[in-house]
Amino acid sequence: MINNRARNRVALIISLLPCFIAGSIHATPKPNVQVPIKTVPAAPATLPATKNGNAMLGQTVVQQDSKKSPWESYAAPLAALVICAISNMVLWRKISADSKAAIRKDLSLQQVGYLRDKLTKFYDPMVALLKLNEDVFASVGPPSYPEDDEKKIEAVEVWEEAILRVVLPTNRKISDLILSYSHFSENAQESELYSRFMSHAISYEIFRSKGNAIHRKFPYPFEILNAVMVSRQKTIVDLSELESKVISGKEISPILSDRNKNEFQLNSRGIKT
Repeated sequence: MINNRARNRVALIISLLPCFIAGSIHATPKPNVQVPIKTVPAAPATLPATKNGNAMLGQTVVQQDSKKSPWESYAAPLAALVICAISNMVLWRKISADSKAAIRKDLSLQQVGYLRDKLTKFYDPMVALLKLNEDVFASVGPPSYPEDDEKKIEAVEVWEEAILRVVLPTNRKISDLILSYSHFSENAQESELYSRFMSHAISYEIFRSKGNAIHRKFPYPFEILNAVMVSRQKTIVDLSELESKVISGKEISPILSDRNKNEFQLNSRGIKT
């Protein structure tokens, strides 16, 4: 933004240079030219009478260079300079307005890109992975165990296989997403849920390799899926509204949360968090 303003000022100064040069050339005083005095000889004694009856007498005609006031010498170049300055000022204002509009549009497009990354890199995969784990848990996990002992043994075996093939790998992917993109979270409550999930996932890995009673202190935060879905929906609405405003050329109002504003400003400057 500062570079654009500096370029506009330099362009204005350069565009005004011809005006000042032209004004200085026209304003240079010209040397006084002495016009020689011409004397017309007197007429002879007998002169033809004029229509009013008077004879033409000899006259002495003197031609002198008329004296001009200083304002008359500088009026033309000053007028040209003023007109040139006004036209360039109008041009500069237009360039400045166009530059500001381009900056606003660029920031709006960056904000659109930020919201798209927030949706596609974080919330979309988070919802998919969390829903997968919860669906598997509801389908073949302990809540689905039958009352019959023999069938219950089979159900436990299926659940154990699901843990190894689905639950643990999915937990690791969710943990990676949280570590990489949790700065997209909307509020502190959401961040707390991510922290609780990470604690549960790490504890569960240890519990699977060596059973212990400490794992009970790190229960699974079942409300995390609903919180992520709410934030995802909000991001979809914000992105849709922002894209509509960018397409229509309307003024863009801030729609980011306080936490996301700081993150967006750092990203727009090329600073990764």
